[in-house]
Amino acid sequence: MVSRAIHWDVLRAILVLVVINDHVLRAVHGVATNMEVLVTSDTSLWEYFWLFSPLQLIHNGAAAVSIMFALSGYLVSKSAFNATNLSVLSFFQRIVKRYFRLTFPVLGGLLFFGVVAYFQIINPENRSLYVNAFGLHPFEVNSVNFISLIKQGFIDTPLRLDRSHIPVLWVVAIELFASFGLILVVAISKTRFVKEKYHQHLALSLGVVLIALFHSEIVIGFCLGYLIAVSEHYKDFTFPHKGKLLVSLLTIFTFMFAMKGGEAGAFNFFDVGVHQLDLQYIIYSYGGAGLIFLIHSTASLRNLFNSPFLAFIGQRSYSILLVHTTVMVSVGFAVYDALPFMQSIRFMGFALCVYVVSVIIGSVMYRIFEIPTLSAKMR
Repeated sequence: MVSRAIHWDVLRAILVLVVINDHVLRAVHGVATNMEVLVTSDTSLWEYFWLFSPLQLIHNGAAAVSIMFALSGYLVSKSAFNATNLSVLSFFQRIVKRYFRLTFPVLGGLLFFGVVAYFQIINPENRSLYVNAFGLHPFEVNSVNFISLIKQGFIDTPLRLDRSHIPVLWVVAIELFASFGLILVVAISKTRFVKEKYHQHLALSLGVVLIALFHSEIVIGFCLGYLIAVSEHYKDFTFPHKGKLLVSLLTIFTFMFAMKGGEAGAFNFFDVGVHQLDLQYIIYSYGGAGLIFLIHSTASLRNLFNSPFLAFIGQRSYSILLVHTTVMVSVGFAVYDALPFMQSIRFMGFALCVYVVSVIIGSVMYRIFEIPTLSAKMR
């Protein structure tokens, strides 16, 4: 298996926990996210604080996903740049490995959903919390069969953006095609038909072309991650302390700008309709790219991101992401309904159940579905 940098696994763990926080909080309190909230002068002080303070960063799933995309773009591009050989055969090997790296865990997540549905542990039609958590109508469990789940895992989800049964599956197709694009761009930038002294200029130019060609604003994070990998590969990653301070301030500013309403109502509190527009995904991506740069270039930050426990979760973060929604609408909601206590105690039991069971199931999936693809050797 390829070696892993612990600080990136810790960052992955933090990001996947933020996504779970987002869904868990939304399930019981709709104003816990600024995805679609009308903020007026009647809104409580606590809700203002929850929506517009830095506390939002612990449950802002949109920001977490944007940073995930930037980190993925950086690591996929870095791996391709570090390849000793990017021949046509090696290129297709990377494409195939990336495809199975993403789809095998999806298959595992769908099969887990199928088992839960088969034993009727889940009945989302009777769970009003589902709509609050994911903004979707409850899925149909009666039509689930394992053949269709296998087809969805290998074809419909990665190639057609089908997110049936697992709401977070929309990220898979975006991740897959963005990865294909980045690997292709790296291969082109290292072509032997261009003199080596021009490779860096070509790589940077192709990064700009990628930003222009991608239709969805959400995927700009991949492009920014790619540009960080270009700078690192061509030894342009050194930065004076004053420059790091500037990047730090700009990173903080981008997050705060988006949290305060973005372009629709920048830094405004009253009578503002806050909507998670694509613009905010762009802002979060720039903030995420700045965060990745700072972690990479600052030893003290890398030491801060050095928790073995979080690294353990980070290694399994993809599988945890794929199973947590099924855990929520089955075991999680059952625990929430069964606890005979006040709502706050029921919520804590629900949240604890989702975290623990998701990590356990995700760890099993990681061993069965992820390790085989991660261990595949490649030139």
